[in-house]
Amino acid sequence: MERLTSRIKEFFPYEHPRPGQLELARKVYESVVNSKILLARYPVGFGKTAAVFAGLLAADVPRIIYLAHTKSQFQAPIREVVRLEKTGVKLSLVTLASRFDMCLLPRSLTSGMDFHRFLRFCARKKLSGECPYIKKRYKGELPSLLTLNTLRRIGREAGICPYEIAWEAVRTARIIVASYSYLFDPRLSIILLRKGGINLSESVIVVDEAHNLPRFITDSLSSELHASSIRAALREIQRARFAEDSNIAESLRKLLAYLHKTATENGSEVPVETFLEIAPNSRILARVATSYEGKTGVFSSLWHIVYFLEEVEKMPSDSILIALREDVSLAYKIFFYNIPRVAQRVFDDSRSAILTSATLPPADYYTAILGVKRERLQEISYPFTWGENVTLVIQRGISSRYVERTQELFKFYARLIDSVYKDPESRHVLAVFPSYSFMLNTYPFIESTPRLLEKHDTHLDDILEFLMRHEKCLVMITAWGKFSEGVEFKAMRSNLIDTIVIAGLPVPSPSPVNKKLEERLETFSSDKEWAWRQVYLYPALNKVLQIIGRGLRSENDRVRVYLLDERVIDEKALEYLKDYGLSFSIISSLSKN
Repeated sequence: MERLTSRIKEFFPYEHPRPGQLELARKVYESVVNSKILLARYPVGFGKTAAVFAGLLAADVPRIIYLAHTKSQFQAPIREVVRLEKTGVKLSLVTLASRFDMCLLPRSLTSGMDFHRFLRFCARKKLSGECPYIKKRYKGELPSLLTLNTLRRIGREAGICPYEIAWEAVRTARIIVASYSYLFDPRLSIILLRKGGINLSESVIVVDEAHNLPRFITDSLSSELHASSIRAALREIQRARFAEDSNIAESLRKLLAYLHKTATENGSEVPVETFLEIAPNSRILARVATSYEGKTGVFSSLWHIVYFLEEVEKMPSDSILIALREDVSLAYKIFFYNIPRVAQRVFDDSRSAILTSATLPPADYYTAILGVKRERLQEISYPFTWGENVTLVIQRGISSRYVERTQELFKFYARLIDSVYKDPESRHVLAVFPSYSFMLNTYPFIESTPRLLEKHDTHLDDILEFLMRHEKCLVMITAWGKFSEGVEFKAMRSNLIDTIVIAGLPVPSPSPVNKKLEERLETFSSDKEWAWRQVYLYPALNKVLQIIGRGLRSENDRVRVYLLDERVIDEKALEYLKDYGLSFSIISSLSKN
């Protein structure tokens, strides 16, 4: 044990490891040696990235594939590798982002483009010779540490696309930092393994913030067609007046009408045969789109429909087509629900894997949802000492269940939020709603001011400026939106949130997709209640923990949390919260008596 600890310290970038870091590094080392998959539950600010790297390097892992959910999370592994280099440990690292993120052309040319539109733009620029960064391979010596900024700088100086330079470095880099999609989107995974010359049986995967992985796999293999894209295509056809325009326009109008007729908040299943009968022919539509671009020189909105139609035509049996009403927009969506089909292959082929997060669900969840073999799973958790900094109150007599959502319920939630806000101890209150529509329905009955409502174009800076401008105020966001995790409401290193109201347990919607997943897990386990917990309860509780984290960013923070949903008063739910060091009181009224 002493020899192993000594070896781990050789790869530790800090002179004095924090309590628990060496234990995590040893567990990582053992997981690699025994080809296990480690679930590491460690709190925010613990320094788990440094510990994970120390364990992996001590085990002499030849290739580390570090996967992050967002580009901002690339910084943690890069920061630790820089510190290791300062101690004399030489490593090669390359970051892989999308071609769009690495493009050196002026942002004014690509701003607002979606993935498909950018790829067509890029291809046209290369074919026409208009892109100045399509020279041959880079012939110079590359630095050992290739961040996105370094790749862009080298690409600009050499006149070569940074995306291509990154791929040259992948074949020899010991550490690859990339988004989840490079291994968990089968289309990109094939490219990474072949083009990068990667053998997963010799590689260890690190999945940061791994609680996001199941949802990411579903989203990455899903696609959508918005009503706004159909309307834009209709306007385009009207302007262009192609020979086929009358038939195509009629088909698109029918497609739009059917969407308005069938779309629901939770999504209603659309028979694929019915959809394809109504929709225009994808090949004819592609010819019209190509012709339009040839005449106008601009991207055709018809491609959005073409790509979606092609996805529907080859839709696998473990996907479902639905018509969905999201807030104020409508969309057809293909949802993929067979997560194990994708994840199991990756984990089975890998030498080992480390899944990290402060809020990892139980091991059984990953066996069921990701298809990871139970005998390969190991777990390690660190005591959540900051749990004592949370005052958690759970409210009886109210629930945001879908079947109970009435105007009276929204008024009740508004009164409870106002009650918390009026408390003299409440200064900066964050109210979090289970959905955008729930928030909009409750908003008219809330009297507390000043207040800020999250909108689609709201930025974090908008919220921070609002919080700093008002000594006492209310900020309203959604549980599944962009501000419930991965952001900090801080200014001058101080957390700005002192009170959080979770206005309803953020249980995922009983959509056709979740029902399919629940059915699959019930078949897997022969236990309906267990399957329900995996699909609905654990994701909701995990989201609660993430929301509480917005008010708890350091050991000095204190936050009061009001969880307004009696469904949490359930043995399994309360056990889950206790596992994260949270104590609570359960009340029937928020009044002080």
